[in-house]
Amino acid sequence: MTRRFIQISAALLSVAILASCSREEDEPTNEEQMSGRWNLTDIDASGTISVFGQTVPFVTTGATIDPGSYFDFTLEPQEVDYNASATVEVSAGQDFEIPYSQSGQGTWVLKGRDSIIVTEQGETTRYGILGWTDTRMILRSNQSINFGGQQINAQVEAVIER
Repeated sequence: MTRRFIQISAALLSVAILASCSREEDEPTNEEQMSGRWNLTDIDASGTISVFGQTVPFVTTGATIDPGSYFDFTLEPQEVDYNASATVEVSAGQDFEIPYSQSGQGTWVLKGRDSIIVTEQGETTRYGILGWTDTRMILRSNQSINFGGQQINAQVEAVIER
């Protein structure tokens, strides 16, 4: 009876190992989960702006996202195409609106589930991933935004969803 018990236990263990291996193969990689079209649904920023020779901090108080703003990540090859535009309401001593517009194409590399590295025309931008589910992602990056001929240094958080 002991020999039979060992044979049955070995068979059950083999089935469990094979089942777990096939499940792992079926699970999508992080890159596969990242690939596809994501729509920009919200944007938030903070930073500094030069006003009459003085550096003034600012924060966003709201944003209106232009319809059709997107990020499209392809898997093979790992390329990104994006067009994101919005009107961002900010407060910097007084309230005003800043037009936000970023678009381009490049390559992307995912670093675990923590960050995305995008390279465009030899320039590299790191986007930290603050949150990630199957349908929603929050990205953070440092960007320079042109506003009325001035460069605004900002930390931008973008929410993208499927």
